[in-house]
Amino acid sequence: MFPGYDTLILFLLILARISAFLIAAPFFSLGNFPSMVKVILALGLSAILVPVVPEQGIDLNGLVLFIFTVVKEIGVGLALGFVCTIIFSSLSVGGQIMDIQIGFFASQTVDPMTGNQVTILSRFLYLVGLVFFLSVNAHHELIKVLAASFKALPLDQAAISGDFALVFIEAFSDMMVLAVKIAAPVMSVALAVDVGLGLVGRTAPQMNIFILGFPIKIVAGIFTMSILLPVFGSIFSTIFELMEKNMIHILKGLT
Repeated sequence: MFPGYDTLILFLLILARISAFLIAAPFFSLGNFPSMVKVILALGLSAILVPVVPEQGIDLNGLVLFIFTVVKEIGVGLALGFVCTIIFSSLSVGGQIMDIQIGFFASQTVDPMTGNQVTILSRFLYLVGLVFFLSVNAHHELIKVLAASFKALPLDQAAISGDFALVFIEAFSDMMVLAVKIAAPVMSVALAVDVGLGLVGRTAPQMNIFILGFPIKIVAGIFTMSILLPVFGSIFSTIFELMEKNMIHILKGLT
């Protein structure tokens, strides 16, 4: 073998995990995130981690075994990034629930970042979450956990167990619970408006309650969101904590 062969193999395996994480993780996976920046970030992080990542357990004899190990590391990176994306998606799901309740669900637009059809409040909450995500340097914390993952789960040591699937189930349930909590105030206000309009409809049957309800629910929903917007900081903090917790659980499930 030529000098530095082991170091090159170590660098490529680290690069595989980090690159896969950047492809699947929140913020880094956005469609308008510059690809060149992703490449430079992945190469830079890999080069920095080469001296500190343990080489124990890496036994690569042959091209087939090397490719298999690279695929495993890509799987680890994708799992770490995807579980973070699941938790972060609670903002979009919560926004969609709000849109359904106040009547914005029909006014879907194309999101240029993902190319998908999104609703107004769903995209608004997602963007606010991204701003908070960057303002508190949560992306730095994710990178720290990713760097620590090489000690918690050394290279070429990943093995799928029953706990691995359980982490994704728990992450999905956490996401749905958070989404309902985020949308709960607007859902309550929308329900109160519906009950009030129902009582008005019983007392004044000549009024078109169906048409009258649309603007009232929209104004009530937006007003409720504007009041509760400062409280969302604690919800965002919970989301970021759950992202780190589930990354750690993923590593334990693959050990």
